[in-house]
Amino acid sequence: MSLQENDENTIILDIKQYATQNNLEELIEKIKNSVGTLGIKLSYSVYAKAKTSAVDISKTNKDITKLLRFRGYDNIDTINISNGVSTVANRKYNPINSNKRSNVDFNYAVTTYSSGTYIILGAPVIPVPY
Repeated sequence: MSLQENDENTIILDIKQYATQNNLEELIEKIKNSVGTLGIKLSYSVYAKAKTSAVDISKTNKDITKLLRFRGYDNIDTINISNGVSTVANRKYNPINSNKRSNVDFNYAVTTYSSGTYIILGAPVIPVPY
């Protein structure tokens, strides 16, 4: 998909892969090597969705929040959504503006559907509805 706003063009690559390993860094390097030499300003937003055996959304959220704090994230805000929780956090890395909140660089959700419980991770945001 391609979008144009003001003088900027945005190209969105939607790549879906079902795998047991995360190869996002390798994929981003390939994209950088392909178009980075053209002098084009690049920015990336990635997300991953994983099914979990956890059933207690509140406990799972607390565990993830503890891990984020250990990793240096601060300004962690969680809201309840209809099927779980959604959280934003900041580590002062490539911040963006999102929903009137500055310095958001990580977003995750813990959600429950009829097919199970999922953890959805996004950097800097989750670009799809969940």
